[in-house]
Amino acid sequence: MPYQAQAKQLIHLLAQTKAIDAHLLNERLVDIFSLILSRQIIEMEGTDIDWHPAFDTLLSVFTWVSIPSKQRPGTSPTVFSESITELKPTLFALNSDGQLGYDDDRGQYVITLDGQTYDLPGQSTRLLTADAAQLRAKLGLIQQFQDDGYAFLGQKDLTIEVPDDANLSNRQFLDIQSDGDVRFAFEGENQNLVLRSDSNLKLNGGTLYIQDGTLNVARVIEGQGSFSGVGDIVLSSRIIMTFEQLQQMSGTIHRGSDTSTFTVLVNNQAQAQALKTLLQERVQDGLTTRVWRDLCRRLRSHHVARGRSSR
Repeated sequence: MPYQAQAKQLIHLLAQTKAIDAHLLNERLVDIFSLILSRQIIEMEGTDIDWHPAFDTLLSVFTWVSIPSKQRPGTSPTVFSESITELKPTLFALNSDGQLGYDDDRGQYVITLDGQTYDLPGQSTRLLTADAAQLRAKLGLIQQFQDDGYAFLGQKDLTIEVPDDANLSNRQFLDIQSDGDVRFAFEGENQNLVLRSDSNLKLNGGTLYIQDGTLNVARVIEGQGSFSGVGDIVLSSRIIMTFEQLQQMSGTIHRGSDTSTFTVLVNNQAQAQALKTLLQERVQDGLTTRVWRDLCRRLRSHHVARGRSSR
């Protein structure tokens, strides 16, 4: 169904209005309910959203039933009525790839879809993203967007474009929380983006893609910021991360090109000794891996492959 992905997101978003985490929902029921709910959506594009009269009632019932009985808020689905009223004006439907922009004349953030420009509905915009659609945003603009107090809630696939003229001389702050994949697309292969210690890069199981430049997340300090929820990493260039960050990944680092390079930082001898097993679990065969000690002194560099390394 055309809008099933967005209908599923709506169930998750409505549950979250009552502090119910999405992972608590019965996903088998959510899949069934989102298929039915999608038939109640007449049209979705940008802020132009239209649905059948029964939509609100069905969304309330389906969300309430999808929540385990012991965690359900209130005694009936009507507990969500006010939340739906408040939720609707914040929705933005992304049915195809969209580009975040800013209208200087009006001081308004916009998204361009298929040549048409839509104003964002507010500071807390809830993106309803179709399968295979993604939001693209230049690094400087998304930082300005966040500095101005704006945020995307329910964000799925996001591409952060790093243009050639981006000033990367200092460490950069980013606060990215996504329910999908995140891509860093550098225009120059010699660009090096170092995230600040209080940055957040939370993917909720999504895949992190790095293209052309270098992404350094090793300075992100857990507690000040967070590098978490990363499933797989697909490297078409380079990433630098710590032993702890590699350890908490749920997936694998994959080689996206012949020149892909992975650098891992270890802080003590215990980490250095445990690293060989961790690399076998987390790093694809054939990916060139460099190991550094104490953020500055290189221990060794080797080509990851079972039973051999080049120093």
